[in-house]
Amino acid sequence: DEVECLVSLGVSLEHGGSSWTACTAVVTNRRVIFSEAAIGFELAAVGSCTERSSGFLGFGHALLDLELRAATRAEGGRESSSAVVLGFRKPAHRDQFRETLTLQSARRQAELADAQRKAAPVLFTTTKAGVAGILRGQVLSSASVDHSMAQAFSDLETLAAHAKEMVDLAERLGARGRAGGREDAVE
Repeated sequence: DEVECLVSLGVSLEHGGSSWTACTAVVTNRRVIFSEAAIGFELAAVGSCTERSSGFLGFGHALLDLELRAATRAEGGRESSSAVVLGFRKPAHRDQFRETLTLQSARRQAELADAQRKAAPVLFTTTKAGVAGILRGQVLSSASVDHSMAQAFSDLETLAAHAKEMVDLAERLGARGRAGGREDAVE
């Protein structure tokens, strides 16, 4: 799930020859979003994050230069990159943003690396070798089937219990309806 980690208001932004002032920058555990500029990028795309003092955005701004790596490779096998310059009114806001961005970026890259490692097929292990490996595989497969069957029967029992409650409720409502119909006929 995506979780909001930091919101910074009044951030100046320059990217791709365009600039925005007073943007809202949101760092989540997966990406950075600049709402007014309608720009967002994955945290895994952050190549470097360098801080510097005021520059082209005006006096008193604390700047943060971000290098973004493209997710796909450019021609010739080189990785393409672009720059984003952020301006903060106070160095403390810049530092807090940089620290949060760096931490969340490192976490996201670790998550992606872990997911890739888990998704990589295991071609051969010694635990699958020989007769013992075949038997071990059968035991694991049997245990998985047993667990699935137990879960299915548990779900079925729950469904049956709820169905019984629904039948009881329908019978009570039917009885009330019949009793109410008799009273109307008597009157």
